[in-house]
Amino acid sequence: MTHAFADDVRALHPDRVLPTGALPSHHDRNTGDDLIAKIEDFAREHPLSFGLYALGVGFVLGWKLKPW
Repeated sequence: MTHAFADDVRALHPDRVLPTGALPSHHDRNTGDDLIAKIEDFAREHPLSFGLYALGVGFVLGWKLKPW
């Protein structure tokens, strides 16, 4: 019964369903690029929030990684 359901899903959305045993190769290459693009979009839409987040992260990292 599960095979019939899988065949129905493949028939309705063939581009969304991977064949058995196939791995999506585009996710490995574009994950970092997508993350950077999302961060850039957030920074453009909310510059004050992004600046405060960057300041907070920089303060914590500088405090924890101080050389002395």
